Amino acid sequence: MKPVKSHTKYSSDSNAEINILPLIDVLFVVLLFFMLSSLFLSRRYSLQIELPRVSNPSSSITQKKVVTITINQDMVILLNSEKIDVSLLYSKLNDLNNSNLIDHLLIDADQSVNYGLIAKILSTANSLKIKSIQLSVDKES
Repeated sequence: MKPVKSHTKYSSDSNAEINILPLIDVLFVVLLFFMLSSLFLSRRYSLQIELPRVSNPSSSITQKKVVTITINQDMVILLNSEKIDVSLLYSKLNDLNNSNLIDHLLIDADQSVNYGLIAKILSTANSLKIKSIQLSVDKES
């Protein structure tokens, strides 16, 4: 007797082919989407403007920066991640203020820090004419 050959849909004799044309169409549409969206994102203004030119642009704009004072529960004071003594705070802030105007002073202090130390820091910042001072707090839950 001759063995019966089954002709099923998933027979190993048939050549399996993957049609990649729909995949190419989808990739083309995605590429087209990103190309067009990048064009719209690159336009900064809808009006064509010509900005004024200056000979030395860096001198016309003053560089301002944020200075952070961090105080932990052990009364260790960090000025921009550099450990300092409270007696040197005025001179360090004065140096930073003279070299590059301090735009903003941020005070991160543990809640157990003595109020007198915070008042001393605020007085020092006030004597250096630092206008923007902020105390960091956490939102109550």
